[in-house]
Amino acid sequence: PTLEFFAADGSRCDRPLERTCDMLKAGGIVAVQGIGGFHLACDATREDVVEELRRRKKRPHKPLAIMVPDLRTCRQICEVNAGEQDLLNSSQSPIVLLGRKPGGPVAEGVAPKLNHLGVMLPYTPLHVLLFDDPGMPPALVMTSCNRAEEPIATEAAAVLGPLSDIVDGVLSHNRRITNRCDDSVVAVFGGRPLPMRRSRGYVPE
Repeated sequence: PTLEFFAADGSRCDRPLERTCDMLKAGGIVAVQGIGGFHLACDATREDVVEELRRRKKRPHKPLAIMVPDLRTCRQICEVNAGEQDLLNSSQSPIVLLGRKPGGPVAEGVAPKLNHLGVMLPYTPLHVLLFDDPGMPPALVMTSCNRAEEPIATEAAAVLGPLSDIVDGVLSHNRRITNRCDDSVVAVFGGRPLPMRRSRGYVPE
């Protein structure tokens, strides 16, 4: 795919991947195109950045999902048992609810007053490239790019304009999204996976 980066005012910028990484490391909020829609991505380790995302999206309390580069980093942040590890590494790549370790680097505001975090690993090459950048935070918030009660955005044009007050930039590519879908959410209870939301990777079967 061919990458493109747009500033919030709609102007196209060169070096799209580098621009995105620099903006994320500086505390910006970037809409990143995924498989089933765009995510709002930002530094999950900075309280001020997470608070700003919540203010812009008008989502004051609901927990936010995070993405980490690998299982080793995940284990530094959360407790991970064998069943949870299998889910994280599965081809479905869902968000997995994990017990949060005290004193970890993720901002408290990601999941206020909760002892669990929703965590996923990179599931597209673009996600991997983001985390390959030196100095990238060990965790990024990855939440759906939309307003409350609205569907997730699937085109850059749906972000630039309608959601331009939320984002500082948009990273998109020319691989068209034909089926909108959110990330699936799964927890492990009693040693068995329990789907909390069945979507990307699980439907259709």
